Amino acid sequence: MKKIFIIALAVMMVASMAYAEDRLALNGSFRVWGWSTEGSDWNSDTTQDWIGQRLRMGGKIAVADDVSVNFRMDFGESNWGDQYGPGGGYVVRPRGANGTTNSSQLDIDRAFVQIDKQYWGLVAGQQYLGLGVAEVLDANVPAINLQIKPMEPLKISLIYAKISENGGYDDEGATEDIDFYGFNIGYSAENFSVKAYYGMQDDSTPAEVNPSGGGIYGSLGLGMFNLETELDILGGDTAAGVDYTGTQFYLGANAGLTEMIKLGAEFFYAKGDETDTQITGFCDWFTFTPMSMNTPMSGEFSAFEPNGTTSPFDPSGAGAGSLGGTLWADFSILEGLKLGAKVGYWGVETDENTYIDSIFAYNAYVSYMIASNSNLSLTYLNSTPDYDGSEPAGTTDDSYEVAVLALVVNF
Repeated sequence: MKKIFIIALAVMMVASMAYAEDRLALNGSFRVWGWSTEGSDWNSDTTQDWIGQRLRMGGKIAVADDVSVNFRMDFGESNWGDQYGPGGGYVVRPRGANGTTNSSQLDIDRAFVQIDKQYWGLVAGQQYLGLGVAEVLDANVPAINLQIKPMEPLKISLIYAKISENGGYDDEGATEDIDFYGFNIGYSAENFSVKAYYGMQDDSTPAEVNPSGGGIYGSLGLGMFNLETELDILGGDTAAGVDYTGTQFYLGANAGLTEMIKLGAEFFYAKGDETDTQITGFCDWFTFTPMSMNTPMSGEFSAFEPNGTTSPFDPSGAGAGSLGGTLWADFSILEGLKLGAKVGYWGVETDENTYIDSIFAYNAYVSYMIASNSNLSLTYLNSTPDYDGSEPAGTTDDSYEVAVLALVVNF
């Protein structure tokens, strides 16, 4: 009887998959990568080496022509010999015998329904939300995004996100909710786009931490040249009397000189403040990391992480603002073979806030398609600060170095 039940269950599963095949679209990637870092901060020569892996899978279930259910999951994002093992003998297996997280872990970072009608749309559930390229909002959050499309190509997005229930649903005192509200108005044409946006956190707890910010973004394509720019203004305050501030500007340009050569440059400015607290946006995703964005490891590391920040608008991590720029180049040498490099320099806008005078960084990478949809790459980053002489005794300006060897298969 048990065998009959198992066979029947298997037949039902196969039949269900066959029925769903034309409605289910899958995508994702599998990676194995080895990391080597020198300097956990700019004042350390500690070297660390490890190997990790991750299987990421996304899917779209077409319920109807205008309705879909979407998801994205990470399977077993762990490091070998740590979260993977030890197994307790002469071999290892991912069973987590020592109580650590192991490869059976499953992280669902996106799960939402999307309705797409002619004049309106709705996205509800755990989703990615972004406002501007430079991280005014850059987060995976449970949210409702109502899209109004009065006429093509104009689109208006009204955003509500739940940040925290603060440990209770009674919404009294410390268990009051923290919510997020925002909007985005976008107009896109073939070679031109412009967006205006605003967002604010509504903290109803006694702390009343209420940052806010908005801005305007534009992009333009002119033949082989591509331009994008953004200006953001941030503010807000707290019940404790903290005032938030932030004014930041970004300009990026690139040109495909030939089929083999692409050049680019970026400019960054952010105002520092000696009395108020500088903020750069609402982020938990932190994908705007310029010193990794030209490499196969885009978004995976930052030149400013040793000082506890990833933002190019606050590279010192002390609210001192920034004034900086980058130059980069990509080369397609042979079919499947690419290499590139980038140099960047950041100074602080308000030097009274920090002993960091400037930061110089550079990267280089090489990537080769060793098989269909399979790339092997090596990426290197070096980030070095320069101090103004007022640093605490014993502080050194050692370089922070990162090297990543990665095998990535996309599907």
